[in-house]
Amino acid sequence: MYRLTLCLCYFFIAYHSSYAHAEISEEEREALIATYTLTNGSNWTSNEGWLGEAGTECSWSGVSCVDNHVIGLNLENKGLTGKIPKALGFLSHLKELNLSSNMLKGTIPSIFERNSGLDSLLGGSALEEGPD
Repeated sequence: MYRLTLCLCYFFIAYHSSYAHAEISEEEREALIATYTLTNGSNWTSNEGWLGEAGTECSWSGVSCVDNHVIGLNLENKGLTGKIPKALGFLSHLKELNLSSNMLKGTIPSIFERNSGLDSLLGGSALEEGPD
């Protein structure tokens, strides 16, 4: 029984370790970094892990990944400022994007129209759909 427990513990740790350090594409990494930079990420209320080494992106605060792709970005109430970066459109596997309760202004970039898999886009009252 001890061996089985030890084996299961090792599997659990190894699985979660590799999941947190999954490699996403360079394009997705650059889109996340651009988002951080262009929305004043150093002053977000919660930016744990952001700008970490390649392979750590899926453990960054608010980032969700499946099969080495960013599928969720929850940046609600983190103190983002500026406009929504067009670079977010390069997260081609993104299913959910939550930018609500921030200080973002302007329009939702039309590049999101190309992402047919985007199921949920929460932006807040200061944002509106329209041309870039």
